Amino acid sequence: MNRVISLYKPIGVSPVELINQFKAENPEYKDEVVSYAGRLDPLAHGVMVLLIGEANKQRREYEKSDKTYEFKAILGFKTDSYDICGIVQAEPTVKIFTEESLRPTIESFKGKQEQYFPPFSSFRIKGKPLFKWARDGKLDEIEIPKKNIEVYNIELLKIETIKGKELLNKIVSRINLLKGDFRQDTIIEKWNAVMDANREYQILSMKADVSSGTYIRGIVDELGKRLGYMATTFEIQRTRSGKYTT
Repeated sequence: MNRVISLYKPIGVSPVELINQFKAENPEYKDEVVSYAGRLDPLAHGVMVLLIGEANKQRREYEKSDKTYEFKAILGFKTDSYDICGIVQAEPTVKIFTEESLRPTIESFKGKQEQYFPPFSSFRIKGKPLFKWARDGKLDEIEIPKKNIEVYNIELLKIETIKGKELLNKIVSRINLLKGDFRQDTIIEKWNAVMDANREYQILSMKADVSSGTYIRGIVDELGKRLGYMATTFEIQRTRSGKYTT
C-alpha cells in the first residue's frame, strides 16, 4: 500500500484522532501504518495530509512542502500562546486601524526571515517540549531558538468589527471544542475578566503563502509588536499543503 490522502481536520480534533476516525470509517486501512505530514494546532483546521503504508518513507518530503493559510487576528489582546487559547492581556487603549494604515506593516513580513518558536509549541529543548517549559514557568531557564522561514506572499483580505459580547461568545465556544488539559477554565475566566462587552474590536482576515514550519501564530504576535498594539490569533485554516488543497 502506497497512498497519500488529503482530509479536512476540524477544530478541536487532533491529528491522531483524525487518523483513528479515518481507519474506523475505512476498515481496509485498519492494519496499515498511517501518519500525517505537517501538524496543525488544536484550534486550527483545514488540510491534513495522511501517508499510508510505503508513503511514510517520504514523510520528510511531504512535511517540507509549502503551505497556504487563511487566518484571523484580533486586535487589542495578546496571549502567552499567541492565540485565543492562552492567558490573555488586554490593550488598555483603543486604537482603530484602516486597511491603508495596516498594509505596509503586513507587507513587511514578505521574504526570508528568522522566527522564534512559540513558547506553546511541541519543539523540544533538553528533551522536553517547549509548552511544558512554558506551563511550568521555566522559560527563563532556556534559550528559545529561531528557525529560518520565508513568507512568499501575505495580504490583508478584510477588516471586520465585532462587539465584545459576541466576540467573547465565539472565543468561549471555540475553546470548549478542545479536549484534554489546555487550561480551559483559567483561560475562559481571564477572557471574561478582560473583555469589554460593549466595546467594538477589530478582526483582521489575512492570507499567506509560507514555507514549511512557519508559525502563523508567531506572525500574528509579531504583527502586534510591529504595530505597537496587541494582536492574537483568532482562527487559522490551512487551505493548501503542497499540491493538496481543501
